[in-house]
Amino acid sequence: MEVGEDFVILSSEPKVRIAALITTGQTKEPVSLDGCESHAKDVTELEITTYYPVLRRNVKLATIFVPKPGENSDNVEKLVRTFDGAVNDILPSVAREYGLDTHECEGRGLDAHSYVRDEGGGLWGGLCKAKAMALKIRLFLISSI
Repeated sequence: MEVGEDFVILSSEPKVRIAALITTGQTKEPVSLDGCESHAKDVTELEITTYYPVLRRNVKLATIFVPKPGENSDNVEKLVRTFDGAVNDILPSVAREYGLDTHECEGRGLDAHSYVRDEGGGLWGGLCKAKAMALKIRLFLISSI
């Protein structure tokens, strides 16, 4: 998807399509953000994953590889913004395929009904930077119910 001076973001068209299905409400699974140790030395891996019922397994939607320590809000924001751009490119065709109004989906990127993350503030901070305060308010209201 994108290669920078100190990062690599990977995904694929089928994975972006799964994200578009989540955004359009065709699949109602939570999305997880997490960081982990990469197999490569001195590299951190941040990933966006979800459970996909058709495959009956978890699917890694997008991954960013960054130098250690890499689990911070700037790298999460970079991953989310890049992946949202790819999802926005495919959303109109997925919406048309399911008979939905393409204007309602326009510009939403990966818009999951819930996000799962660990206690680290970097994941939450990066998600809020990429998705704006509207996401933070919506998710806070859901979690306080």
